[in-house]
Amino acid sequence: MKDALTETGPVVQDAPAGPPGRPPRRDGWGRLGALVWHHPWAVVVTWLVLAAVGFSVGSLGVLGSTLQAKTESVGGLAPSSESMQAWELLTDDSSGYTTLATLSGVDLTDRHVQQVLATELAATRQQIAALPHVAAVTDPFTTPEGPADPAVASLLASDGRGVIVMVEPQPDLTENQGRALDTAARAALDDLVDRVTTALPGADGAVGSRWALWDEHDAMMTSELTRGEMISLPLALGVMILVFSGVLAAGMPLVGALTTIACAFGVMYGLAPLTFFHSSAVNVVTVLALGVSIDYGLLVVSRYREEMTRHEALADAMVAALRTAGRTVVFSALTVAVAVSGLLLFPTPILQGYGLAALVGIVIAMSTAVTLVPALLRLAGERIRRTSPVLRIPGVRWAHRLLGDTPPEHGVFSRLARHVQRRPWWVMGGVFVALLVVASPVLGLRTQAEGIETLPDGSPSKHFFVDTAEQFPALQSSDLLVVSTQATLDQAQQWAAAVVTDQPAVVAAYASAGDGYVRVSVHLGSAYQRQQDQESTLAALRADDTLPGALVTGDAAAVVDFEQEVLQRVWWVVLFIAITTFGLLLFMTRSVLIPLKALVTNGLTLLATLGVLVWVFQDRHLAGVLGIIPADGLEAYMLPMLLLFGFGLAMDYEVFLVSRIKEAYDAGADNDDAVAVGMQRSGRIITSAALVMALVFTGFALGRILTIKELGAGMAIAVLVDAIVVRMLLVPATMTVLGRWNWWLPGPLRRLLPARAPE
Repeated sequence: MKDALTETGPVVQDAPAGPPGRPPRRDGWGRLGALVWHHPWAVVVTWLVLAAVGFSVGSLGVLGSTLQAKTESVGGLAPSSESMQAWELLTDDSSGYTTLATLSGVDLTDRHVQQVLATELAATRQQIAALPHVAAVTDPFTTPEGPADPAVASLLASDGRGVIVMVEPQPDLTENQGRALDTAARAALDDLVDRVTTALPGADGAVGSRWALWDEHDAMMTSELTRGEMISLPLALGVMILVFSGVLAAGMPLVGALTTIACAFGVMYGLAPLTFFHSSAVNVVTVLALGVSIDYGLLVVSRYREEMTRHEALADAMVAALRTAGRTVVFSALTVAVAVSGLLLFPTPILQGYGLAALVGIVIAMSTAVTLVPALLRLAGERIRRTSPVLRIPGVRWAHRLLGDTPPEHGVFSRLARHVQRRPWWVMGGVFVALLVVASPVLGLRTQAEGIETLPDGSPSKHFFVDTAEQFPALQSSDLLVVSTQATLDQAQQWAAAVVTDQPAVVAAYASAGDGYVRVSVHLGSAYQRQQDQESTLAALRADDTLPGALVTGDAAAVVDFEQEVLQRVWWVVLFIAITTFGLLLFMTRSVLIPLKALVTNGLTLLATLGVLVWVFQDRHLAGVLGIIPADGLEAYMLPMLLLFGFGLAMDYEVFLVSRIKEAYDAGADNDDAVAVGMQRSGRIITSAALVMALVFTGFALGRILTIKELGAGMAIAVLVDAIVVRMLLVPATMTVLGRWNWWLPGPLRRLLPARAPE
């Protein structure tokens, strides 16, 4: 650093877009600026029509079904995985879609109780058997001997004081047929429970099914989505009022965000028949689109208000804002799009669906930021400068001075940069060590499949299936399911008996015959023991060739197969993202080292984020305080999504900061001065954008479904760590250490790349 460098450094003037009062330059941004300036109502009305169509189709279901109804709650593995091959054999298996009713608190040795149950169950069997598509109605009184018959022992509660009724549908039903039967069967079983509990004081009963579980899960997802928005949007608006000192300017990024979400729903609705969208994809695209839309809108509005102070003609200010902030938005959106498109490279349909949904949201967010938001600014005119009466509150005024979008030439962030530049090696080393310490819990990372455990304890379906598993252990869902089209039922029964003897983690195994196949349901021990032993048991079963043609599926198998699918492609995905991101930043900055530094620092951000998630969600620190459901690991399919989304959003702020540093450097500042000026001019908007985005993600992290909590918390942590620790400390420290080498570009690349990115 030069000795003559002062505390604040020289003032660096931005190069204006053109002489004041003259028409905007007719390059790409000039033409876009002219279009928005002269036809703002056409732009706004076009977007509002698209948003109305998207919302009507995706959320209101004007075409007969909503986007949520077109998503799926199960499946999503690659067709080549063993779990999926086994699952395909069970597509006509009705056992998973059985409608159940439990009657507990009944003394089966009492003759009066037996008579009441036999009469009421017979009437219900007759009622349900008349329904279309019923294969069988089974209960302990379907045989002449009743509960005394050993053949119906599995239908009796383990304490001897309860029975279960099973309504099995015919195979190969359509979803509509299956749902219709389940609805009618549950109504009949609810009526049965009412009659039995009235006739037998002290008796209790409950009804449940997989269809009811999925419906509850989807309804809860929708509720979480609405709740997250209701929490995050008012908080985000409050922060933006502080940033822009006015409600009008603060509302424009929100209008862009809501428009983006509505349009994204419509596009996803059209894509749903062509791809696999998991039921949480709607939440994911909402969270991501809301965050990046507000970020991009903040940047455009802030830069326009800044340019208004430099240009006599507002049209020139608009073009200057689009040429700078708009160009930054496009580059930022491209880097985020590159990151999330990595999900498309995995063979797993569930990840491909998330990647496609995210791409839709990002592209629309970018489009609204450079068209809709500028059009709204054009219509607002000089009113965009008005301040809010809220700023008269003393504490609010202080917050505005800290976060306001129009920074002074010298302030908090330039002083921070100077402090870092005095001891760059100490800051760089300290931040590296701190991030690695925070990331250390990653060494114990475990994964699990999304299951009923992810639902909150107040869920009726979760309560039903947990109680049923305890009372009727022989009927509970298996931890592993072995399917074979080559073995006989006798072979399967012998193999099941051998598995219980040979595998210490297996507590029970039941063999049964399906249509052209046999299956063996394998049950492990307690939840802790399952987590400890499921992978070793799975490996042993898959290595056992004594059951001809055996294929193993189930939750544990799905997690293992999913991890293998990810590991087979992960390095190719990392290489694709690294090369593409490097190329984009190289094109933007005309530097080789800045893109390399960005890749390293973003990697540290992701490791630290994962470390916090493992410490909180898996190791269960602060679980009670934060209302977190205990889990044996992080949700497997959320990890690639979280890492790639987090990488893209971290690169978002890298582009925001580096673009302002490069502006100062291109205007004549040396490296250290450019870093200080760039931080001063971008620090407020980065901090404000990160705070808004963290609030958006926190609104979803406060939900009840574990997977949404993990995603929301992870994204909030990644954004805050990156924007506050990495961008404000690590980036200026590393750029100070590198000095002029930051801007090193080999001769061949200098000749290959344009002097600046085209407008």
